[in-house]
Amino acid sequence: GPAAAGLAGDAAGRAAFYGRVRAGLGEAHREALERKQVIERRKEELERAQQERAREEEARREREEAQRLREEAERRAREARLREREKQLKIDEELELQKTRDLLKAMGKDASAVADLGAVDSQALLRETREAAARAKEETAKRAQDQAKKLDYITRAVRMEELPVLEKRYTAQCAADREAHAAGWAAQRSAHRAAWEAAVREKARTAGMWVPGHREGFEAAVLAGLRERHAAECEAALRRARAE
Repeated sequence: GPAAAGLAGDAAGRAAFYGRVRAGLGEAHREALERKQVIERRKEELERAQQERAREEEARREREEAQRLREEAERRAREARLREREKQLKIDEELELQKTRDLLKAMGKDASAVADLGAVDSQALLRETREAAARAKEETAKRAQDQAKKLDYITRAVRMEELPVLEKRYTAQCAADREAHAAGWAAQRSAHRAAWEAAVREKARTAGMWVPGHREGFEAAVLAGLRERHAAECEAALRRARAE
């Protein structure tokens, strides 16, 4: 009766209570899962953000390192150029000093104190030394030109003075050649005449006759040849005398 009804009511109350508990547990579990998922999502987002910041920081450091390396290379190259320029300036300065010393020595001046001069004084001294050397060179060239003119004048004068001597020598040579030619001609004429007379005699002996006019033609031909040779010898002697 009443006891059974009370027990049934209690059982139903308990079931309702358990149902509410289970329902509450399910809701709490769901909310806990949702909170866990939110926390994990936020954690992942935070990790992604941290990773992104880390990547950006690494890229920034790499850019800065590359920039530092470029600047360091440029600085070293700039310093190397400066050292090379200073080295070249020292070499040029030493060359200028050596040129100054050489010019001073060439001009017979003391060059021992050139290295003690400052850059400005050294440049001024070098300029003055070069100007003096240029003037000396011009004077030497002018003297050489004057000497050449004088030598040419003397040569022409000597040639003019020697011309009468050469003419006399040529005249004497021609006279000697003529005498030698005349002597040679006389000997050759005598020899040719003897040969001709022998030939005529032989021909007259064999042919029994005389060839009129043959002797005069033979002598004329021989004489013309000897005259041509004499003229050629005189002309050659004249050319030799003029060349001397």
